[in-house]
Amino acid sequence: MSFRISYRDALGVDRLVAVADAVEGAQMLVRGLAAEVPRAGGRLSVTEEPRLDFSMQVVHPPYFLDNPAALPVVYLDGGAGTSTDWQTAAIASLRSIPVVIAHSRGGASSTRQGEPDAEAKWRERHLLLADAAVFWFEADAHDTASLLESAAAWDYTPPLALGAAPQWQLRGQLYGVLRQLDVDAVVHDSRDATLAHAVTLAEEAYAVRPSSNLLLPGAAEGELSCAITQPIPGRSTSERISDVLVAAAHAATRSTETLLLTRLHVALDDLRRDDGDPVAWTELYDVAAALQSRH
Repeated sequence: MSFRISYRDALGVDRLVAVADAVEGAQMLVRGLAAEVPRAGGRLSVTEEPRLDFSMQVVHPPYFLDNPAALPVVYLDGGAGTSTDWQTAAIASLRSIPVVIAHSRGGASSTRQGEPDAEAKWRERHLLLADAAVFWFEADAHDTASLLESAAAWDYTPPLALGAAPQWQLRGQLYGVLRQLDVDAVVHDSRDATLAHAVTLAEEAYAVRPSSNLLLPGAAEGELSCAITQPIPGRSTSERISDVLVAAAHAATRSTETLLLTRLHVALDDLRRDDGDPVAWTELYDVAAALQSRH
């Protein structure tokens, strides 16, 4: 069992700051961070994460994945309300490969009052992060066409492991959606064939991912320092903030620099409100300097 320590930013997204093995240690860490960074105190929380580890991570609504710490992301979606728990079989089939699984139906609904499109936003965000996507539709699946139809508004579709039972009544509509979106994908007739294809895609994605940062926490923290001090030319401030957030999430899975990560998120929140805030920029560069001095 592990526990996630998160900072809820101004956008309402829980950003990973640290992982603890025991709830007592996580709560002690939160108290220490709140004392060191008072402005962050009311935004820090502890959440049980039974599957959070460094060989496989399963993330589902309402939790968001920012960056998979050099692991490939496999997006898992498909038929709802089926009599067969095919998603558990999919997760089991991928367990031998170091991946992060974004499981759209693995948790409670993320739709909250005032946010009727929270589920759609979750799906869009995680498909954009995915290295591969797996869709399987059982014969008794319902309310599924909208999942693929919504992809028409998305800019990126990862390689697909796609399948539908021959008896599924919307199979013909699925082919129509694929033609409309100009998506070139084989539609498998069985769950086993679909999951075998998913394993192949995950293995291919992992083979081309840099793996050194999985073993070297300092490398991830160095990457974060570079994201702050050496921005990609031509990026806007909002894009630069996104780059820093990705690097911060990568570092948080392995880092012991929880205080620096908390300070960083406070500074980023200030920059969202005023991207010319000199105090926030100074704080950001101070965090980078502190990370650099440690590695």
